[in-house]
Amino acid sequence: MAASDAVYHKNCLTALYNQYRKFESAQNLLGTSHTDIAPENIAFAELKDYIDQFQNVSVHTKHIFKLSNLVKLYHDRILSLGGTAPKLINNTNLKEKILRTIPSLEANKSNYEVVLSFKKDIGDALLCASSINHDNEAVTLLRAASIVRKDLFSKKYEFKDSLIDA
Repeated sequence: MAASDAVYHKNCLTALYNQYRKFESAQNLLGTSHTDIAPENIAFAELKDYIDQFQNVSVHTKHIFKLSNLVKLYHDRILSLGGTAPKLINNTNLKEKILRTIPSLEANKSNYEVVLSFKKDIGDALLCASSINHDNEAVTLLRAASIVRKDLFSKKYEFKDSLIDA
């Protein structure tokens, strides 16, 4: 038995048209030029490249990125590309987007600042930070001040002149 006429159910015909419309829009997207890409997407790609370039740099250099600085870079780049950036960019959304695209990064909170750093650099950064002991510096300065004070007060100074010029 063969069908003589191509008759579709109404729902099937609608689904076919929707699939064709989706196919056409996909074909149009493939032919997009660089100017059709949103400035926000270009700015984010450049921000990702900026962070990535520090990932495989010298072993002696550890990079920590302040989220506030990255947000400012992102905002300024959107504006320079001719986009309209909102006055306030959601820091949390940008942080999550960065962490999703660069899985080797880790976010840490330091007081009121969120810092991003590469996971492989955390141990070295902690060792470096712990080697700088500010308490020892303060004790050394206190000892130096007490030595200077003791020296000043041990000598007796006598004033033998007058303050009036004659």
